[in-house]
Amino acid sequence: MAGLVARAVEPTTPVTVRYGLTPRGAELLTAMQPLALYAQRWEASPEERAASA
Repeated sequence: MAGLVARAVEPTTPVTVRYGLTPRGAELLTAMQPLALYAQRWEASPEERAASA
């Protein structure tokens, strides 16, 4: 894989699986935040979505 997410399995009953970002994954967040803000700014309002349906 790309090494963005770490997976840890804990031997509990039932088995617990935890996921978290690696340093490489956390660095990607920094790059993705401007894109997320752009998408939020240009997201259609409920009224606009209804009008285009």
